[in-house]
Amino acid sequence: MLVLVGSPRRRLSGWTACVVLGLTLLTACGTPATSAPTAPAPPAAPVAAAPPAPTHVSVAYPTRAMTMTGFYIATEEGYTREEGLDAEMVQMVGTLSAQSMIARQIDFGMSAGALLAARLRGAPTRVIFVQIDKPLYYLYAQPEIGTVLDLVGMSVGVSSVADSTQVAAMAGLAAGGVRPDQVTFIANVTGGQALAALQAGSVAAAVTSPPTDVATGRLGYRNLGFLGDHIAYLTAGLATHEETLRDRPDLVRAMVRAELKAHRYMQQYRAGTIAHMARFQEVPLEEAAIVYDRNLQHWTADGLSTPERLEEMLRTLRQELGIDEPVSPDDAFALSFTRQAVEELDRAGWRP
Repeated sequence: MLVLVGSPRRRLSGWTACVVLGLTLLTACGTPATSAPTAPAPPAAPVAAAPPAPTHVSVAYPTRAMTMTGFYIATEEGYTREEGLDAEMVQMVGTLSAQSMIARQIDFGMSAGALLAARLRGAPTRVIFVQIDKPLYYLYAQPEIGTVLDLVGMSVGVSSVADSTQVAAMAGLAAGGVRPDQVTFIANVTGGQALAALQAGSVAAAVTSPPTDVATGRLGYRNLGFLGDHIAYLTAGLATHEETLRDRPDLVRAMVRAELKAHRYMQQYRAGTIAHMARFQEVPLEEAAIVYDRNLQHWTADGLSTPERLEEMLRTLRQELGIDEPVSPDDAFALSFTRQAVEELDRAGWRP
């Protein structure tokens, strides 16, 4: 039994207040608080896919010469990385590079002349880039020799009988009115040996190439002319296996684009190219500059050559190798990749 204390009015008022207070507390405790609506969480940003790993590619080169500097520049200037390539340059002579390519031990070769010769002998190799389509040979003679005609009855040093140095020498002699049978060719006179043979007086003249020609001229021997004016010859370029052309065309395109970028760099940046040449060849900057200035004019404009020069290159090489069966440029060269690369870089306005 509930007992209320105090006057009826005050007791009623007190009771009412308690009831109201109780209801208020009950409402406060039993009703959840209403919060402001929250904005939906933003969608998670997509995770960027990792770039594909660069494709490893092996490139054989025969010697640290100016003619082999192009792909070195492609790696040093980052053009190979731009094309998604992890390029490895491997030094080996031209004949070995042809054998290694046939065995699929290397991917590309810069000894384009040797690889073209292998093609003429039936190997599955094709030239895809033409860097130099003439021999970088100079005919130097003893100081008392005035012209090519003065060599009649004398000896001329060449690397080997029937090789490119002798073929070029015969073309230069013929242009000056001298038949090949009017001189005696002395073999095993190559590179620095050409200068040594001239100094020893064992030859009246010798075929030289960069950088030996620079040293020979400095010592006072007479320059009888640039033999590349008289003959077409594949001195430098890029070649690969037919299976690579067929099965990995994207790789071939990437290689050609990197090589073409370096080719254009060499033609447009004298100081940078000379610095690269000096490091690659391990020669003084002054010597690299002379070689650059003397020979850059002989580079092809864009890695291509005319159909007429391609035909002449093949004739010259067949003569050197003693091959009678004709070979068409389409069978020996695959220059469509270079043509495509030229169009792509021109369309993009690419500059080194």
